[in-house]
Amino acid sequence: MTTNVSDRLQKFREMTSQMQIPTSGQGAEAVLSLDATGRYIGANKPALELLGVTLAELRASPADRFAIRPANHAEQAALRAEWESDGSQPLVGTTGMKRADGTTIRISYALETAPAGYSARIWEVEGEPEAPPTVFVVGRVLREWRAAERNLAELLPGTPEWRRTVGEIELLRDRYQELFKSVMPQA
Repeated sequence: MTTNVSDRLQKFREMTSQMQIPTSGQGAEAVLSLDATGRYIGANKPALELLGVTLAELRASPADRFAIRPANHAEQAALRAEWESDGSQPLVGTTGMKRADGTTIRISYALETAPAGYSARIWEVEGEPEAPPTVFVVGRVLREWRAAERNLAELLPGTPEWRRTVGEIELLRDRYQELFKSVMPQA
């Protein structure tokens, strides 16, 4: 179990370290609204600027308009099933995106359920647009954090495994809290 937590922790660390979440002094975040079928229904000005479209163009766009590569429907269905089985906790990750003018960028995103369907927050980040996407279901990270805490209770304090597990717990907790703040609406 420690190996699984360590592997997931490393992937989570890599993904969240790339996120450049704007603070209130850095400007507004890009937010998209999608209906339950994944059709674009709205966006704020920063999102329209990042995508390079007008609101009318966005609403007329197919769901995969900004994708670098064609959608893999089987992968998307599996991911959706996993996400929904997790109680639709925020889904976060990084991927490549193609703007309306054809330029490509790497983005981080946080996708969560909303009354009309879904809300997606996106941030441009450093990295190769063509790099493989990363995806995390926040609920899974939380479960791994709790599992590491249960494991810690069974370890002898002061041992190397105990110290490693304490470090994993601290990092999981810090990253989860940092990430959770990023997907909560700003007051």
